[in-house]
Amino acid sequence: MHLPELGYNWVCVDNEGRANVEFGQVPNELIARAADEVRFPYLDDADGPLRDAPPGTYVDECETSAAQFEFTLGALGHGEIAISFAAIPNAAAVLDALARASDEDAT
Repeated sequence: MHLPELGYNWVCVDNEGRANVEFGQVPNELIARAADEVRFPYLDDADGPLRDAPPGTYVDECETSAAQFEFTLGALGHGEIAISFAAIPNAAAVLDALARASDEDAT
C-alpha cells in the first residue's frame, strides 16, 4: 500500500508472519479516524476517542502477542503511526482504516 499524500511510510513482514509498519507526517485527523475505527481497547492516556485527544502518543500493547500499536498526534497537525510485531491481519486492519480515512479526506 502506498499513500503518496503522506510523508514517509514503510511496511515490513518478518518470517514469523508479523508486521512492522511506520507512517510519518500523517494528518492527525487521519490517525484519529483510523485508530477510532479499529477501536483499540486500551490506548494509554486516551480518555475516549482519539479524535477528542490532545497531541501526544497513545499506545496499545497486546500482552499475549507482544504487538504494539503506537499513534502519535503531533502538535503541528501531523503525527506518526508505528506498529511493531503485529499479526498481519491486525496490522492490515489499521492500514485499511488509514486508507479509508485518506479516501474520505480526499473527497
